[in-house]
Amino acid sequence: RMHAFWLDKTEHGNWPYAIYNSAEDIYRFASEPVVADLDANGYAEVIFASWVQKGTDRTGKLHILDDLGNPLHEIDLPAAYGSPNWNGALAAPTLANIDADPDLEVVLNTAHSGFVAYDLPGTADARIQWGTGRGSYLRTGVFKPGSLETSTKQVSNPVPASGEMLTYTIELRNPGPLLENVSMTDTLPADVTYAGNLIFSSGTADETGGVVTWAGDVSAADPVVVQFDVTVSDQIVGSQLIVNTALIDDGQGNELSRHATVIVNGSSIYLPLCSS
Repeated sequence: RMHAFWLDKTEHGNWPYAIYNSAEDIYRFASEPVVADLDANGYAEVIFASWVQKGTDRTGKLHILDDLGNPLHEIDLPAAYGSPNWNGALAAPTLANIDADPDLEVVLNTAHSGFVAYDLPGTADARIQWGTGRGSYLRTGVFKPGSLETSTKQVSNPVPASGEMLTYTIELRNPGPLLENVSMTDTLPADVTYAGNLIFSSGTADETGGVVTWAGDVSAADPVVVQFDVTVSDQIVGSQLIVNTALIDDGQGNELSRHATVIVNGSSIYLPLCSS
C-alpha cells in the first residue's frame, strides 16, 4: 500500500492506496513516490511506479494519484525484453523537462525494459515539491527547486596580448525545474574595458560603468547565454594575471561565482606527445 499521513498522524480520503488487487491474483509492490502539483491547482499529485512478483509474465504500472489517494492515471509499463518473466520499476521516478517543450516528463528505470519516459501534458506551470529519490539530484533528503551549479564562464583567449579584444561567455544552466528571478552581475576588473557586443539569449541585460548585469528566468529546456566583449589595456607591460568574476543569484537565496582567468602577454606551453 501507498500511505500519506497528515501531520495529525492520520490518513484522509482514499489513503492508504492499495497497489495489490486481489482480483488479479498477483502481488504488486510500490516504488518510492515523487510529489508535484502537476496542474497548478493548489493540490499535489503523488506519482510512483510498481513492479510485479516474478514468474507472472506481467508488468508494473505508472501510477498518478490525486491528493486524496484517488487514481488519476494507471498506465502499464512495457513488457520485459527477452527472457525475464516479470517487469516493473523499483526505483523512485524522476520529474524533469527532458525535451524542448514546456511540459514535464516522468522518467522511470525499469527492471527489464530499460529507461522509459512519459509526457505529462499541461504541466508547464507545475510546482514540484519532491522531484526524485531523496528529494533532489544531490540525494540529501532536501528538495531544491533548481540549481545553477553547472553554469560556466569562459573567455575566448586565455593568453591575450596587451590591447587585444576578448569575448566573455556566461552560460546559465539549470537541469531542474524553472528558476525565476535569476540575476547575474559581472563587475569588470581593472585593465579591461567594456567593448560592447552585449548578446543575451533571453531575459534583459545592460552595462553601466563597467558592470554587466542580466536578469530573467532559467529553465532546463533553455540555458541562458550572456556574451560581451572587452579590450585589454594596452598599457600592460610584461605578464599580468586578470580574473573576471560573475556573481549569480539563483532567486532562491543562493549565490554562486564563476571565474574566467587570462594571463596577458603570457606564453602557451604545449607538452610533447608521447606514444608507446
